[in-house]
Amino acid sequence: MTSEIQVAFLGLAERAIPVLEGETPFKKLNILGLKQAVVTYILPLPLSAFKWVFAFRNISSSPAAKLHITNLLGEEIGCINLQFQVQAMTGDTVDATTTAQSSEPVRSMVVGSEGWIVLPVPVEETLLASSAGRYVISMAQPNGTKEMIGAIDILLANVDPLTEHRIAAIRSDPHAAKAIRIQIGCKQCPSKVQAWVGLDRKPNEDGWLWYEDVPDHFVCGCGATKIDLYGIKHNLHALLGHPFVANASEISFTPLYEAGALEALRQAFVRLLSSDPPEEAIQRFMQENPILLHQFPAEKLFFKPAILTFFNTDFAVVTPQKELVLIEIENTKTRLMTKSGDEAAPLRHALDQVRNWLHVVDEHRLAVLDSLSIDRKMVSSVRGVVIAGRDRGYDAEHLRRLKGLDRGRIGFLTFDDLAFSMAALVARLRNL
Repeated sequence: MTSEIQVAFLGLAERAIPVLEGETPFKKLNILGLKQAVVTYILPLPLSAFKWVFAFRNISSSPAAKLHITNLLGEEIGCINLQFQVQAMTGDTVDATTTAQSSEPVRSMVVGSEGWIVLPVPVEETLLASSAGRYVISMAQPNGTKEMIGAIDILLANVDPLTEHRIAAIRSDPHAAKAIRIQIGCKQCPSKVQAWVGLDRKPNEDGWLWYEDVPDHFVCGCGATKIDLYGIKHNLHALLGHPFVANASEISFTPLYEAGALEALRQAFVRLLSSDPPEEAIQRFMQENPILLHQFPAEKLFFKPAILTFFNTDFAVVTPQKELVLIEIENTKTRLMTKSGDEAAPLRHALDQVRNWLHVVDEHRLAVLDSLSIDRKMVSSVRGVVIAGRDRGYDAEHLRRLKGLDRGRIGFLTFDDLAFSMAALVARLRNL
């Protein structure tokens, strides 16, 4: 059996944390999102956002190792210098620590000295994947050669262009961004490219280019930096609804909502409800402020869509869970219950109407999706929701039971539920 150090690359993890095993002094490694392929919207992709996870064997035989990362053209994009600190615990176990560059050490659990040990390794921010493709990880050998120990694939996602339905969905997301800026430059000369995207396009300011107007490639003045800008040019708008990127120093987000503004909106909504407005006024207010529907996560949000020639819903939502949710709103005066706590006729009528909608959609599912320009792969199930009436004036226990009834594919909310949900959202944002 060889006594030389052995290394295997296991993949990139979104999270890797050593934690104690119960009440013992031993540690285990909790790893989340370990993958050998990374899908991204834009490039370049800073790989420092991930924990690089490796398996090591015979680490006591060598105090250090050097790993090289290259693309398929053989161009090196960076390297990882590892240093090991090994403490003998007993005759056949060790406690190992790795340090990559100047980063803080990451300690593992105690393992057998002859066995494999899994450790996450942080890397420096300068390690960038500038193009899609496969990146090979190799370890330098004492004889000067390099041994491949693994690979990672960087995949560039295809993103649909912004549409009115996608913009409406983004506006219903409390964590979305209303504008994004990205700056890419050379570290050896002052050359840079600055791009931005927003829900509302405004004239260019301070040299920032609308993302679709950037060139196809960035080549700096000194020739040291060459970056394919296809991802930025075609996909930067995707981050408006998915505000997560690896390198916050290069990309800045302008939040779409803040707690104070949402609290003012909640109060305005409550005032509107208290005036007992007609259904059309509520529809218009919610359409202007789709964040009121934030409890229905949306990839696409439709206002008053026509379902073939059969009916119009007030709202239709396509969720990330591949649901099509058809929403019917009534008015604040809709009677919900009888004195005995049973469903009142007006509420029953609204529920029956949505039940009829679901029947039509079931009978003509593909035609309905096509009429709304919804990709058939985006919807696996359809359900309905009725929003009607107020909580006031009803027995609390009767109301709780009414809301908790199992109506199959149909949900029921009052307008007060929307207001309460907004209050909870404001509280969460203020506690961030």
